[in-house]
Amino acid sequence: MSEVILDREENSAEDRSRSSSPQPPPPYRDGSHSPPRRSPPPPPPLPSSYKRPRMDDGRIGEGFEPGDTRRMPGFCDLPEKVVAEIMSWLPIKSLLQLKCVHKSWCALTSTLITSQWFVAKHFKNSERGASLFQRTSVNLPYETINSDASNSFMTINKEDGGNDPICFATRDFSVPESVVGVRGSHCNGILFLPDKDTDKVLLCNPAIREFKLLRSSCFGSNFKTQVMVGFGYDAIANVYKVVRVVRLHGTSVGACIAAEICTLGNRDSWREIKMKIEIDITSLTFDELYHKGIYYWVIDDKFMKNMLISFDMHVEEFQTIPLPEDHDLQEFRATSSTKIIHWKLGLWKESVTLFKYVKSIAPNSYAQPIKMWILDEISSSCQEKSFCWTKCADLLFGGTLQYYPLVFWKSDELLLRTSEIGLYASYNLRTQKLRNMKLHFFNDRSIHAFVYMESLVSMPGARKMISSS
Repeated sequence: MSEVILDREENSAEDRSRSSSPQPPPPYRDGSHSPPRRSPPPPPPLPSSYKRPRMDDGRIGEGFEPGDTRRMPGFCDLPEKVVAEIMSWLPIKSLLQLKCVHKSWCALTSTLITSQWFVAKHFKNSERGASLFQRTSVNLPYETINSDASNSFMTINKEDGGNDPICFATRDFSVPESVVGVRGSHCNGILFLPDKDTDKVLLCNPAIREFKLLRSSCFGSNFKTQVMVGFGYDAIANVYKVVRVVRLHGTSVGACIAAEICTLGNRDSWREIKMKIEIDITSLTFDELYHKGIYYWVIDDKFMKNMLISFDMHVEEFQTIPLPEDHDLQEFRATSSTKIIHWKLGLWKESVTLFKYVKSIAPNSYAQPIKMWILDEISSSCQEKSFCWTKCADLLFGGTLQYYPLVFWKSDELLLRTSEIGLYASYNLRTQKLRNMKLHFFNDRSIHAFVYMESLVSMPGARKMISSS
């Protein structure tokens, strides 16, 4: 017992001697005698709304540690107006594919494409992606032997800078119903393809694959053929209408001309409307065009009384507009055995234009100039509008190759057809540069082309097109 006490006393003496002399600090966990560097405090946790699930394959986004569920703001966190603005710039095909991604995307897309505001905004943003729609036929427009037209879309590269060659892509389009003839037009993404020999009128939206076929007539069995047919949009009433002038079967006083109109969605029934203008029963339609609620036709009859007829989709009235005076017209008529006068409507910088050109039947004859006018509306106090023509240009390319105007596919670029089968050209009105383009698939004798823009516009009572595959 005394030994144990002695040891404690000795130890306490040693402890006192050690405490009196300086001693190094005890080692830290890492074995060093210096304190570790202090790390910065961790960042505050992000709000719960910024949590993003990991990717399906288990990968973690850059800057994220395993097990970390934080995320940056996503598409679904944006305001609704911003989301709608972004999606209004998407092509329709990509927009519709979003419906297959997830239920939430399907609901969002379905809501947008049924909104009139979004449909109108999307259509306005699609102007840069406009393409050409061509209808070609192996037969002349007024031959007795009929054949179905071949329909195709052609997209021309608009950012070519005016360089050669012109780059373009084409794709065929099969219409859901057979219609004879090459006439047609376009309104808000809806193709308008009337049949020249029957009462059929085909309306089709290729972008959303919907179509509508109008048949019958308010004149019943007295209906014979369609003389003029037009399709357009009444912006005030917010409805689409089809109007036509028809030739009726002979009565006790002979055959006559009448007009009727059909408002889509109103049981698609036809009703007769009054005609305050006179049209010869033998009238033929040279060309047609729709622009801003008005449909235009250039017609010709056996007495060579050429005229422009317009129809206002809202007031539902026809109006005749005299064609521009041309002092060379008598000269062309004097040689009608070797020359045929043609009229062509166009749309240049939001203005209706009219071309007059001559097709020469005689071989090795020199090409005639293409004359171009712009239609200007004159303000008038009377109910009927007044118009005048302004001469714009005389296009003469020289040589024996003849050029015929087709359509303005870009601001100043006019697509031309030539007398050589399959050879086309583009002429720039500003730079006066002519560029040829070979289209081997256009081995035709009759062609009609117009600018087409995709849209989400759905017609009331439309049916879905069956995929060709």
